[in-house]
This record gives sequence, C-alpha cells and structure tokens, in this order.
Amino acid sequence: MLKTLKKALESEKLIVISDDLVALTYKTVIELYKRMLDKSDVKTYILPTSPRGYGIGLFYSGKCCRFISANDYHSLPFSETCIIPRTSYEMFMTATDGGSLEPKILQRIDLPKEAHRFAVTLFIDEEGFASYKIEPKILDQILCIPEALNKTSLQIPFISFFDSSTVICAYKEGKGYQFLDSWGGIYGKELLIAFDKHKPTFCNDAVEALRTKPSSVINGKYLE
Repeated sequence: MLKTLKKALESEKLIVISDDLVALTYKTVIELYKRMLDKSDVKTYILPTSPRGYGIGLFYSGKCCRFISANDYHSLPFSETCIIPRTSYEMFMTATDGGSLEPKILQRIDLPKEAHRFAVTLFIDEEGFASYKIEPKILDQILCIPEALNKTSLQIPFISFFDSSTVICAYKEGKGYQFLDSWGGIYGKELLIAFDKHKPTFCNDAVEALRTKPSSVINGKYLE
C-alpha cells in the first residue's frame, strides 16, 4: 500500500480533492472499480476501508465472543493474529453490516486436535474480502518433558497441565518416559467435566455438553 501511495504522490498530475467524498459517491465508486481492474491505475487513489465489520470468535452461551475484530473504519489491507489455546468451543468467522451490533455467522471454523495452541489470523484484502489462517502450535515446554524425566530416577506417571489441557508421560521399561497414547499422546486431552446427565462425563465425552449446555461444564482452568 505504501509503495502505491508513494507512487501516486510522486505523480506530476496529482490532483487533491478537497470536496466531501459523500457528495462524490458515484465518481468514487467508478474510480474504485477502475482500481480493482487495474492496480497500476493511480490517477485517483482512495484509501480503502473495510465495507463491513469482520471478526473471528468462539460460540459461547448462545453468543459469539470475538477475539479478533475489524470494524468498518479499518484501513485495508488488514491482518491481525491472536494465539489461542486448544478448545472444543465452536469457532466462527462473522460479519457485521451497517449499524447492526449483532454479528452474522459467515463460516464455521473447525480446529484440529493435533496442537497445543493455534495462531489464528484474520485477513481482509484491499477489496474488502475476508479470509483466515489457522496455524497449529506445539509447546516446546511439553515436547521436552520425556527427555527431562529420563534424566531423573523417577519411574512414576507424570501429569503436566497447560491451559485447559493435560498430557501424561508414563515410564516404560527399556524405553524410558513416553507420552501416553491412550491420553492423546503428545497433544494430551482437554480437561472437561459435564454434569448435564445423571452421571458426570469427562474430556471428549463432555464436548457436546460444552457446546449445548456450557453452564453444566467445568473446564480445566477451573480445576486447578
């Protein structure tokens, strides 16, 4: 964007429009359309802003709680990244039109289980089209646990807590400490306890209750 703006400012035929752009709506639309078809057209350069509000968030208790948001006044292109822990809450990309405060769901985002955290990035290009990127992250502090334990004389099971999840390392004769496969291996399991039924359900069995009846579920951050 800066290179394009610099090129426009260096033009000998630069024209500064001091009028209110609201009064020049039709001309503005035409010039924007020309710009979309030909990026080298810098005769009239208008700093693009987002035509609507966009966001990415988790669906909780009937509402989408956004952790990344771009309002309709943000200049384009736009990008913002947020690191979030692994979670079983449903994630969505949303949009807000006009003066409405209620976001509309554009797309459901499925988070894989094979990670400890995620780098979630929201992009909006110069034409106002939104997209996202999900990058799985593995914590070095978790990766090094077996190696650290193998330097000790311990042979008892070891449980490590991070965010709302845990991993378990077990000692195996001749192999030393290894991540317990039945507990999700290196990725572990999210700690969830649901009380929506006669008997409590745990971890993966409690995901449905987390999404439909979150008030009946306790997750790992409350189990410390």
